[in-house]
Amino acid sequence: MSKKSNLLKNISEDLSKFNIDVNNINFKIIKELREKLLYTSDERHSSYTIYSMVDVLIITILAILSDCDEWTQIVMFAKKHYNWLNQFLNLQDGIPSKDTFKRIISIINPKEIEPILVNTFIDLLKQYQDIFNVDSKHKNEKDVWSMDGKNCNSSGRISSKDGEIKSLQAMSLYSNNFGMCIATEFIDDKSNEIPTGPKLLNLFNLENIIVTFDALNTQEETIKTIVKQKGFYVAAIKGNQGNTYENLVDYFNDEQLLKQVKEENYCCNTEKSHSSYIKYEYFQTEDVTWMYNYKKWRDLTTIGCVKKTITNLNTNKTAIETRYYISNLPSNILEFSNAIRSEWSIENKLHWHLDFTFREDYNSTVEKNAQKNLNIIRKYCLSILKLVKEIYGLSLKNIRKSICMDFENEIEKILTYLNPESIKELAKNTNSQCL
Repeated sequence: MSKKSNLLKNISEDLSKFNIDVNNINFKIIKELREKLLYTSDERHSSYTIYSMVDVLIITILAILSDCDEWTQIVMFAKKHYNWLNQFLNLQDGIPSKDTFKRIISIINPKEIEPILVNTFIDLLKQYQDIFNVDSKHKNEKDVWSMDGKNCNSSGRISSKDGEIKSLQAMSLYSNNFGMCIATEFIDDKSNEIPTGPKLLNLFNLENIIVTFDALNTQEETIKTIVKQKGFYVAAIKGNQGNTYENLVDYFNDEQLLKQVKEENYCCNTEKSHSSYIKYEYFQTEDVTWMYNYKKWRDLTTIGCVKKTITNLNTNKTAIETRYYISNLPSNILEFSNAIRSEWSIENKLHWHLDFTFREDYNSTVEKNAQKNLNIIRKYCLSILKLVKEIYGLSLKNIRKSICMDFENEIEKILTYLNPESIKELAKNTNSQCL
């Protein structure tokens, strides 16, 4: 039972089939993005404003895409490519200093720029979805949104002139269908993940959405919010949930009950990983009314577990791990198992890349608002890199390196692939030739 590719990966594969003439470069996507960003608020007094906030933001996006992780590198990038950037940006006053870049990025409202960047990219994906007729047979399937928090570790200080500065924490929602982060809620210094989850989820109509999260966020208020917003949940249960956890352990360790569940609602898949053979067994049942205080979990409909058996092919030793879940999904083992497999996508496909591909944990910017905007920009750049991944056939980290080594040629290549009008024309011509 293989997991289907998400929309972004499917589109990336389709784009890689086209050879585009990069001589027909079109800056339309940058110009359109710039126009949308012009509607963001700029609190600077016009009498003292030299540099355009939006132009600084566009340069920062392009620099981060091009393997620049620090303010000094961003300024070096801007100076190196001044003439190219000046084709569509207003750089008559030259390139700002490192401190000016940092100061301008820090005054931008992250709640204004994130929806613009996210919606612009989703609109792009939807245009390609129509052009390639991608995933049309899965359109009625529920998307799985994974929710989890992450620290920007180097943004904190144990001691400073203002005392302790806590590192920035960001709670993200990751859409498995779109293959991208669709929203972020930054956690207040005096708060934590638990109250932040409902705050983030309240922004959305969750109809036809399954939300997954770790056991820390399996809280009554989080589940109430999901149900209120017409969504579904598959919530991990661990020891922090006391009686609920003990009930599930007892139930799924009862051989007679497990055998009955296996006959009714069960599936299994296997994979080989390095020197291990891994078997995943998924169980789900609607038998929930016996549980202690089960009504505290809003609309609880099913419970389930995944049993992971790991066999070391060198030693033949076996280890078994079992994870437990509660859900308001009706009994459907394929949907349930897909949600569980998608749960860690946010860790593997978002957070890992922020650390490994973008070195987020090494950025020591203390100013919180600047870090928030850098976090949002990295996520946007990550989506672009994923979209062109199959064209390059490289890791995302090495695509950044490739852009850095020959920026003007490589970015023009990427911009050409990000032009739906050109792709639509090519797809039309290709289909005509096939006929």
